[in-house]
Parts: sequence; structure tokens; C-alpha cells
Amino acid sequence: MVFCDLRGFTAFSESAEPEDVMQVLREYHEALGLRITEAEGTLERFTGDGVMVFFNDPVEQDDHVGRALRMGLALRSDVAVLALRWGSLGHRLGFGVGIATGYATMGRIGFEGRVDYAAVGSVVNLAARLCGEAGDGSVLLSPRAYAKLGDRVTAADYVRATQAAHRLSRQMAAFHASADVLLTPGLATLPVKLGWIDMMMNDLEEYWRRVFTFSPFTVWFNLTGQPALVLPLGRSAEGLPVSVQLVARFGDEATLFRLGAQLEAARPWFDRKPALAA
Repeated sequence: MVFCDLRGFTAFSESAEPEDVMQVLREYHEALGLRITEAEGTLERFTGDGVMVFFNDPVEQDDHVGRALRMGLALRSDVAVLALRWGSLGHRLGFGVGIATGYATMGRIGFEGRVDYAAVGSVVNLAARLCGEAGDGSVLLSPRAYAKLGDRVTAADYVRATQAAHRLSRQMAAFHASADVLLTPGLATLPVKLGWIDMMMNDLEEYWRRVFTFSPFTVWFNLTGQPALVLPLGRSAEGLPVSVQLVARFGDEATLFRLGAQLEAARPWFDRKPALAA
């Protein structure tokens, strides 16, 4: 069971023009519809900015929790892009997701002339509460949903992965004992077409191959938790941005902000747009 909604939408809808409210909802619902269809979920209902989706019914799905999670993560990315545009128009909106798994009563409810196929039960309430608790950009899962995902990963796998992450963090801490900033390329290739990296891909190995082909430098510092800054300092012959990444020691965001401000002053990029975005 998945619930998701926009953060700050009530305040926005009370102060914005009706046309702006409906335009935001149209763009938001279009993104939702695409991802729900890709994940083969069942849309239970729209309630303004709130959406309820369930999986494993009416057609059984062996990986229903995985589908729900992939959909939630993909929606988080999609809405983050939309929120950037909404923010440029003065609309400050966020997005949260709650996912729970369990037993529910499924069937037709309503009255003559209006009938819906719906889910009823405590799992519905739990997913809704998780959504309510999720902060902007958060996807919260119930313990049972986590356990379902854990069926595919052994405890030994988890320990090895955690140890590898801790080892990398220690290596980076040692590096920064003698260096303030690490400089890397931002990406390994020029920007790729939208959709080439798709979190809804069924082939997980192919998904990660594409991620590391395109962006082998940034993911490591998501893992270590270090502050990093990617700046579009260059341009390709086609006018596409070519970026560099600056990575600082743990807790030293201030160095990155100062260095980033100096680089932007020396090589501003605000008005440098490729032809396709001009």
C-alpha cells in the first residue's frame, strides 16, 4: 500500500491563483500516472495532491514491495525536478511517500450509480500515517515492508556492504587529513537523454551499469556522507554543460560554499544555456 502527497500544498492552494493550483496538479498527476503504470500498480484514488496506490491486487505480484519502493523512489526524483520549476515560479512544494504491506479487505464499495474498487484495513491507515510522517524527499517503509525486501538480501550481505561503506569513509577521512578538497569530473559522459537511467527498470544490473557509466564519481560521496558540490564550469561543442565535482572533509560545507562562490564569480554560468533550453 502506497500513499504519497505534496508537502506545503494546502498553504499553496489557499494563497495561489486557481489556475496555478490546477497547473501544478496536472503536472504532478501526469508524473504519478506514468510511474504507477510502469510499476503496474492499481490507483485507488486521487484526493487533490494525495494519492493511494496498491500492489498485488487484483493481479498477484511476487515483487510487490519492490515495485512499490521503486515507484516511490522514481516519483521522488520526478517530483524533485518538477519542484525546481515550481520553485522558480514562487511555489515551495515538497513530496513524501509512505509504504506499508499487510492484509487488507479488497472489494467494491459505494452506492448505486457510483462504485469504486477499494482497500480497507489497518495497513491502509499505516501507509497513510507513514506518508504523513515522511519529510520532504523521504520514502518511509513499515517494518514488515522492510522485512519483505530483506528476503532478497542475507544478513551476511548486509554486513559486508556496511563494512565496505565504513572502510571507504575511513579512507576518505585519511585523505582529507592532508587535503582540503578532492577534485573529480562531475560526470563520465555528456548529459544523457531523459529516461536512459530509469529506476523502474526490471533489470537491476543494467540499471546500475548505466548509473556507473554515466556518474561513477558522485555516488561514492552519497555513501560516505561527505559534502560535495558539482559545478557546470565547462561546455561541450554542442553547448551541453560539462561539470566538475568538489568534495570536502566531513562537516566542512563552508569550504565548498566559499570555493564555489569564487569559481562562479570567475566563470559565471547562470545565463549559459544549451540551444535546446534557450
